[in-house]
Amino acid sequence: MNLRKLSRLVAFGALASLGATGCANEVTDAPSTTGSSSLALAVALDADSDVAGFRFDVHQVSCDGERVLEPLALQVEGDLHDFGFPGVVPGLEHLAGHAFADHYFTLPAGCYDVSVSPIGDDDCSAAVQRGVRVHDGQTTEILLVSQCAGEAVGGLDVIAGVNTAPTLVSLEFQPSKFVQACTEATVCATAIDPDGDDLAFTWELLGDAALTDDLEVVSHDADGDAVTECVTLTPAEAAALELRVTVYDLDGDGDRFEDALGVDSRDDLVFPIYAAENPDGECDIVLPPGEDCVPPHNAMLRRAGSAIDGNCATIVIPEGVCPAQISLWSFGLPSGHVLPYEEQFLFDTATGFFGPGTHELCVEVPDCAFQIDLFFGLQLQTNRIIDADVFQGGACGFPE
Repeated sequence: MNLRKLSRLVAFGALASLGATGCANEVTDAPSTTGSSSLALAVALDADSDVAGFRFDVHQVSCDGERVLEPLALQVEGDLHDFGFPGVVPGLEHLAGHAFADHYFTLPAGCYDVSVSPIGDDDCSAAVQRGVRVHDGQTTEILLVSQCAGEAVGGLDVIAGVNTAPTLVSLEFQPSKFVQACTEATVCATAIDPDGDDLAFTWELLGDAALTDDLEVVSHDADGDAVTECVTLTPAEAAALELRVTVYDLDGDGDRFEDALGVDSRDDLVFPIYAAENPDGECDIVLPPGEDCVPPHNAMLRRAGSAIDGNCATIVIPEGVCPAQISLWSFGLPSGHVLPYEEQFLFDTATGFFGPGTHELCVEVPDCAFQIDLFFGLQLQTNRIIDADVFQGGACGFPE
């Protein structure tokens, strides 16, 4: 007898009994039986899945411990029906409308492990029922449900907030923005933040004018929504100084809002201070309490006689001034002109660490137009230049 002769694609599959054997151990009786010896499988799943059909596996097993000499094993595949599960099957009315497939098997009476595996969708699980009993002359119907994962869904709560940058509202000078070299001046900036955030200030000296010491913050006070910060500075020589003050708003952790937001949240102001010649001459070198020397600055070394001469520089460090690292760099000028700076190429460098006294530093120079810079430190910055010179000559051409 052909064991697959009653095979059909509905939401049920069947195994028919061709011979009776007793089954008692770990067996599942069908929820319903009809008058033929078979096993019916029903499969229901999400209608929106990608399942195209099912693989049906049936394996004969022992019912109550008896030996099965040649256990039967069958595997078939079936497509989904093109209509939903009908609501007329007794006890399965709740599955009406679900996608489904089925296979009807005709088998020897006995016990079977039955499984169904979805085809075409890895998000749907296989379903198994073990020890299903098939009785002689009856159809055993079972329902195996393949559970499919639903669509991945999460929540997104978008909160829109407003942050307004702070505003500088005033700048005050004591005694004035016009002072004499070697005379201390105080500058106070006041800013407000519409959101009431804490504020932080930065102060910068622009250009190559020099101070006798770094800018020093002497006060930072809040009065309602307004915050005022003051700095002191002392011009080291007669010059037009240019400075910039910038105010930032801060978050609750004391970090700048603009760092977290990725957009500027600040206000800044560039302003001048003019220093006239001091009739008393050079600024006195006054040692801070507990210190053996004062930090050097470019104006101090210029006044002491530090200067470039050809491809060398004379460096003079006055007594009472701390040792300093000083560099001399030479640049070739491909076009024969200083500008544009980005076309210059670095030709040679020399660096030394010098204490009080007179010293010399030299570099190689190209046999064409070149520029040479003497400055503090290892990195060339405009406000750290002690001296600079340009020597005319033919265009260098661009290096290979």
